[in-house]
Amino acid sequence: MHASFNKRLAAHESRGRTCEPSGIGTACRPGAGELHLVEIASWHDVPFELSTDGWVGAMAFDPAATHLAVVVNGEQSSTLLTVDAERGSIVTRRQLEAGFRPLRIAYGASSEQLLIYGQPLGPAPGLSRPDPPRVVLLDAGTLEVQWEQPLAEVLNGYWCEEGCQGPYEQMRFASWTPVVVISADARKVHVLHADDDRLTTVDADDRSVRTIALGKRESWIERVLSQLASVAKAKEAGSGAFKSAVLSSDGTRMYVVGGTTDAEIVPVNEWRITHRSLGLRMLDVERGEEIAAEDVDVSRDAEVSLTPDGLRLLVVQREDPRTHIFDEQSLAPVAHLEGWEVVPARTMDGEFVTLGKRSTPASTHLALFDPRSFEILRSWSVHPYASWHAWP
Repeated sequence: MHASFNKRLAAHESRGRTCEPSGIGTACRPGAGELHLVEIASWHDVPFELSTDGWVGAMAFDPAATHLAVVVNGEQSSTLLTVDAERGSIVTRRQLEAGFRPLRIAYGASSEQLLIYGQPLGPAPGLSRPDPPRVVLLDAGTLEVQWEQPLAEVLNGYWCEEGCQGPYEQMRFASWTPVVVISADARKVHVLHADDDRLTTVDADDRSVRTIALGKRESWIERVLSQLASVAKAKEAGSGAFKSAVLSSDGTRMYVVGGTTDAEIVPVNEWRITHRSLGLRMLDVERGEEIAAEDVDVSRDAEVSLTPDGLRLLVVQREDPRTHIFDEQSLAPVAHLEGWEVVPARTMDGEFVTLGKRSTPASTHLALFDPRSFEILRSWSVHPYASWHAWP
């Protein structure tokens, strides 16, 4: 579900499922069905049948919430649609370059341009290494390409890198997931590399690309000493890495969590997976400088987000549910909620609330937390499973 606060939200109701080759098997997803374009103030629903094969990927409203851009992915190609959100009708449709799959889309501040970050699938998805990702700028009215920029140095994707002709148990896969954050005005795409401490920024206005190495803030004496000692390059993880990030409201700082995984084969042809957490970091986007860091253990599914008031950072992980809360300015720990997945949200009238979910095999516990102390204000249970869907 994607929403534009106080205006509209879009929810997708799937039809059946669609499958495509992936690795040595098949990946199946809910099939494209019907979009529900809901005006939040009146709760008026405008249903819209997609009437196309494939599955729904990235979606984005324009700033006025009058148009919705939707990507429908197929096995061979993806289709980009723009939909009139008031009438529920297609404005423009374009089939994208064969094999190119958008991963993020966003409208520019003037609604005249669409920004896409995506990547080619490669000849054998899940087995062969895909081509580098790229940023594409489109005219939002015609969907014609205005500019595109391949990111040759960005490692992104999942593929087989060892034992690929042997039995599955001996195949070793690489998985690299960089952070991709589009600025609020869709003028810049920030890509934090998964395999290295570098930040690439694509500026859609200047049509430029800049990559900087990230470093810690150093004192004068530390800078002097660094000239007298060699710097050892960090060992690259053998299997891959993941990162999750969010930008501050003014776009000057980036908050990042992540980790690396390494795999080694052990007796009886089994892989032993080692995970190492990289903790939480606050980065200056312009200078590529680490402002602060906090040692927190995170799993592969960890995500970082900001509360709508911009005062607190939430680090949420779902595999072993827990939520860490930090001060946005200093990264000082504020609270730790064991067993809870916390979601920042707003009510219909714009009030900031903090919601939580904790699941057991038999039921789901839902809660409303105090947004400052994170104490439970109200809680209740539903059977057997429920989840929050909230818009910031």
